[in-house]
Amino acid sequence: MALIANALCTPTELEYHFGATALLHWQDHNDNNAVDGNESLALDDAINWASGVVFSHAGQHYTQSDLASSDMAKRWAISLAGYRLGITRGNPAPEATVNEYDRVIAELNEVVDCWLNVPGLTKIA
Repeated sequence: MALIANALCTPTELEYHFGATALLHWQDHNDNNAVDGNESLALDDAINWASGVVFSHAGQHYTQSDLASSDMAKRWAISLAGYRLGITRGNPAPEATVNEYDRVIAELNEVVDCWLNVPGLTKIA
């Protein structure tokens, strides 16, 4: 699996936000302390999933290209991708990650309901 063309965040941004140790833990499905084989697909999958969640919510009012240029949309995607990675192997995500997921979903629902605007972006008609 490859990253979608308009992915809202990158592996480097996830590493900056969560740290290399967390990313290794979340991707190392065979517990050999390395990301090998298809394990790296988990990272791309999480980023694609997170981008899709943001697009499915905020995309009702903003274009995908505009969202791709938004720092707010990028932060939402980073938080959602971290949550997705945390639950990839059926493990519970850390409490702070779950709390952030809940906060992001609440904000995205406010965008859907027109209570929250994405700063710097113009809504589509």
